[in-house]
Amino acid sequence: MVSTQSRPQWFEDAIAIPWQDRTVEVENCRIHYQLWGDPSKPCVVFIHGFSAHSHWWDFIAPLVAKKGYCIAAMDFSGAGDSGHRDAYSRELYAKEVLAIAKDAGFGKPFYILGHSFGGGITVKTAALFGDQIAGIVLADSSVVKLPGHQPGRRTIGALPVQVYPDQETAIRRFRIIPPQPVVNEYIVNYIASMSSKPVEGGVVWKADPKLLGKFKSEDLTDDLIGLQCKVGIIYGEQSNTFKDELREYIAYILPSDTPFVGIPGAFHHLFLDNPLMFIDNLVEMLNGFETAE
Repeated sequence: MVSTQSRPQWFEDAIAIPWQDRTVEVENCRIHYQLWGDPSKPCVVFIHGFSAHSHWWDFIAPLVAKKGYCIAAMDFSGAGDSGHRDAYSRELYAKEVLAIAKDAGFGKPFYILGHSFGGGITVKTAALFGDQIAGIVLADSSVVKLPGHQPGRRTIGALPVQVYPDQETAIRRFRIIPPQPVVNEYIVNYIASMSSKPVEGGVVWKADPKLLGKFKSEDLTDDLIGLQCKVGIIYGEQSNTFKDELREYIAYILPSDTPFVGIPGAFHHLFLDNPLMFIDNLVEMLNGFETAE
């Protein structure tokens, strides 16, 4: 995809804000993350979706940090600049989240934001390490299935490995999953530019193409019901995954005062569609969590 849109000044300013590139070892695997802000402030771990990476947050995290938060955006194993494993599970990912928080110097219970596949990691982390989690925000994340619905898999266990001759070719081929209308081509182009790595003969996508085939899935309904921390939901009102029936079921499971916020006109990748509204709603939700303490 080649963008014909010019990048607005707010976006240029956001991605120019410096961050720390850091790594931590978790069960013999290198885990990479980026850090913005002061860890003495309320802290949030941002968790990306499937086949994504921490740079999806480069234009979101620094602007949230400017609102008084410290943000650590992780590459979970099998994604981004983190190492790959022989097997993956949400329990292992939860350990990665806790290791990042410790390495970053989070001195008190912290928040987690999880988008899509990252929402399941978020719920599992809060279920396993509830005393260390102040609250979670799920961004268009179908963390449970409707009763009677079997888990579905949209992608085969091992994706084909395509070697592109150069990064420019890879950027043109980049697509977001699941497919949706692209509102802001300049954002998708930026993310695509951060999604590949050099290999002999060209470049390949950073994500482990065998991740799904090596991932241990599980039902998270009991985990979601049993959460003791604050929970908030942000979703795209045009989402092709977080549909009305599922939203109503999750609202039934969660406490009646759980905030649900829809982003008008946004699809599954809601913070690509309307990033500034997403930031405003996320900060308002986090501020509400802080005030409620």
